[in-house]
Amino acid sequence: MRVLGDEDLHDYVHKYKLTIPKDAKKLMKGQDFVKVPWTTFVNDRNKHLCSAESLDLLDKMLKYDKNTRITPKDAMAHAYFHPIREFV
Repeated sequence: MRVLGDEDLHDYVHKYKLTIPKDAKKLMKGQDFVKVPWTTFVNDRNKHLCSAESLDLLDKMLKYDKNTRITPKDAMAHAYFHPIREFV
């Protein structure tokens, strides 16, 4: 939640009529978790490893709702992997 935020979590829980475990609710109580943009994690030490495509793929993979996550097949077809296709 500290990265993905709690708004999408609550949407997910509501969509599927799930309940958040009591222990998790205790940890969440009184706190608002705002979604952190992936670019926040890019810095001078790792920026050479990060591209718009890598962050887009990461965003599509890290979802609370498995039904909205990118499928493995679609992930393999993602633009992030285009540079290595010539080697396959």
